[in-house]
Amino acid sequence: MAADVLLGIHFILGTALFAAGHLFCCAAYCTLEHFHKKDLIPIGTACLVSLFCALGTPFIQLDDPVMKPILLAYALIISCMLGKAIGNLLQKPSRTRWLLLLGSAMFWFSDLMLAWNIFGNGGHLAGTLCLYTYWPGQYLLAHTLYHFADDHVE
Repeated sequence: MAADVLLGIHFILGTALFAAGHLFCCAAYCTLEHFHKKDLIPIGTACLVSLFCALGTPFIQLDDPVMKPILLAYALIISCMLGKAIGNLLQKPSRTRWLLLLGSAMFWFSDLMLAWNIFGNGGHLAGTLCLYTYWPGQYLLAHTLYHFADDHVE
């Protein structure tokens, strides 16, 4: 919530807070399933897709020399979160891991739409897609805590 508030007041600080949250999610995903070398495949794929979206499409224009490295670093961090969620699901499919993947993917997509809206010409479509994926993604990530406990009851 603090990151959402800060994003509107000071974009760089809000972005940093969101990045920290994604790092904590990544760490939490590593407690669910330890990091494996196989995780590098979905993490690397997610990072490549994010970098392509940020640098290789006409939808997002990162011309600001200060913002460009910040947003690229953020894209890599959220991609690691998404990639680890994919890796966890591939290691041991479960309801919890599906929900974490879906919530992570929705969060990743909402951030892509936010970038398109702020650093491109996404307009109403990007803003709407951002809103319709951000809150449900957040809900899934929070709600999954219940399912996490449920999956580990013997």
